[in-house]
Amino acid sequence: MADAALSNHRMDATRMTKLSPTSRKFIRDWGELADRWGVDRTTAEVHALLYVSKVPMDIGAIADALAKGADDTQVGLDALRAMGVVQLAARNAGSLRYECLPDVWEMFRAILEERRRREVEPAVATLRDALLRADNDPECDEHTRRRLEDMQLFLRDSLGLCKQFSSMPGPEVRRLLKMGGKIRKALGLAD
Repeated sequence: MADAALSNHRMDATRMTKLSPTSRKFIRDWGELADRWGVDRTTAEVHALLYVSKVPMDIGAIADALAKGADDTQVGLDALRAMGVVQLAARNAGSLRYECLPDVWEMFRAILEERRRREVEPAVATLRDALLRADNDPECDEHTRRRLEDMQLFLRDSLGLCKQFSSMPGPEVRRLLKMGGKIRKALGLAD
């Protein structure tokens, strides 16, 4: 029985390493973009592979397809699972198979939530602390205080917008985005 499972794994890995040139280029380019996003390259490549994969994949098949070590692949997979963009799809013959969230909007929402948690909330806290210090700092001028307040207000408003987007179903977000031109017109803004 174990030999059959190993044979199935090898067939899956062989099938997955035969990616189309388009898929290979997408995976490579997605990995290169990772540096700009502050994300580990292998993590981004695992994400791209699972995004284009027709079937859930186990860690061995992912590592084989990307020509990466199993440990590096596992670290990337764990990061994606923690972010909520990759999920366990099945347990098959003792191996765990993973897939990317099927809905692009759900994936976007998970990434937005992670970035909000890691980047925006700490920035809001930093600004809150800076403003508290400014209140007790006789040398802090009005210009600095106003700039800190403006940045804090911007981040709080952005955080509120993120929370609103996160709570909306995908179809409603699509409708809202399609209304962009109509909203601009209603506000009297030029196209």
